[in-house]
Amino acid sequence: MNTMKKLFYLLTVFTLTATAVSCSNDDDHLTVEEQLTPSQTLSSTPWQTTGA
Repeated sequence: MNTMKKLFYLLTVFTLTATAVSCSNDDDHLTVEEQLTPSQTLSSTPWQTTGA
C-alpha cells in the first residue's frame, strides 16, 4: 500500500510538472503598435483646455 501511494504521488507530480512545462509562450501573434511621430502624439492627446 505504501508503495502504491508513493507511485501515485510521483505520477501526479510528474503529470503536473509535464503539463506546466509543456505550456509555451505564444506571444508572437500579438500585433506591434506602430510608433507615432511627435506631432501625432500631440494631436492625439486630449488637453484640459479642449473642454473649456
